[in-house]
Amino acid sequence: MRYYISIFFLFLWSLFNAQTLVPYRDKNVWGYSDESGNVKITPKYDSVALFDSKYNNENYRFAKVLSNGKYGLIDEKGGILFNTTYKDINIDSDKYSLFIIVQNENGKFGVYDFNKSFIPEEFDKIEYIRNYSFLVKKNQKIGVYNNLGHMVIPVEYKQINYIDGDSKEVKWMVSNEKETKYIITPAAKTSDRSMQAIYEDGGIYMSGTTKTSDAAAIEKLKSKYYLSKCDNYYKEKCIYRQNNKYGFYDFELNKKTRPEYESLKILKPYRDQTYLLATKNGKNLLIDELGNSLIPVDFQEIEDRYNTLTFTKDNRKGFYFIDTQKYVEPKYQLLSWNQTLYQSGPVRNFELIPVYTDNPKDWFYIGSNGLIFKAK
Repeated sequence: MRYYISIFFLFLWSLFNAQTLVPYRDKNVWGYSDESGNVKITPKYDSVALFDSKYNNENYRFAKVLSNGKYGLIDEKGGILFNTTYKDINIDSDKYSLFIIVQNENGKFGVYDFNKSFIPEEFDKIEYIRNYSFLVKKNQKIGVYNNLGHMVIPVEYKQINYIDGDSKEVKWMVSNEKETKYIITPAAKTSDRSMQAIYEDGGIYMSGTTKTSDAAAIEKLKSKYYLSKCDNYYKEKCIYRQNNKYGFYDFELNKKTRPEYESLKILKPYRDQTYLLATKNGKNLLIDELGNSLIPVDFQEIEDRYNTLTFTKDNRKGFYFIDTQKYVEPKYQLLSWNQTLYQSGPVRNFELIPVYTDNPKDWFYIGSNGLIFKAK
């Protein structure tokens, strides 16, 4: 029994201490550091993407990089999986396998796994379609490959339509100048390239808060206060009013702020925590359910986006990361929310926000651990 307990805690320790490789900027080139900012892959690329972490086979952890206008793939040690010689590389997966669609210097498309090419680089276009298959085009003719790399419909048709299918076979309608007919192909099968995801959703939830579980007791307690507003979902979390001032009370968790605010708004409620936007003495504050101030500066506005609170002071952005409770002072400009990166994990998530100080071309990432991933 002691052996199994040790293995379990070793597993938990590995989850909590697993490091994400983070895109790291040094002047005009990019590489990777760990979450603490220690460089792991020397910056030398024009741009880099996050390492894929959806699969448990270490041979399939990779990142897309760009050098001299050409794309390639590298592994977590910086080793080359695909040379940076491609016009484009797109990575996708189905429930059976992961695949890489490439476009070479001559504009031709092909499909790879990490062992071999299973659709050669000779097609004018390749598109992922139904039945975990690939529609290929060459010399104005189209055909179909399956997910094992076998041609199941020859490249000699003008039109191919999926009709229906089951677990055993799939029916297509094909046509060209000579004929229109039906073709039956086998349904997609698991290959030796198949991989299983480590996780799909969820994580470890830990809670140790003392709660008032009696609904009648909660309602009796609420009746003693003049309630201004309660949260629509967490109805036990309420703003109350006393002597023309506002306070907050979580009647289930018995957590309360004093009624000392000119205004108070529930900004982000959680089961065991609540974040509130308050005004006191004419200043805006971000506080928790006990009245603790979380941002040490006055700010003009605040935006709630997922697990990040972005606030503005003197036209500069700062951040408060809810997952890590880290504060980043307001001295940045936001490049674009569309370039925000998320690394999901079974225990925690890691967020990277693209920012710059003066020149948008000199942008870099700030992590949800509060660190700046840029060389000094």
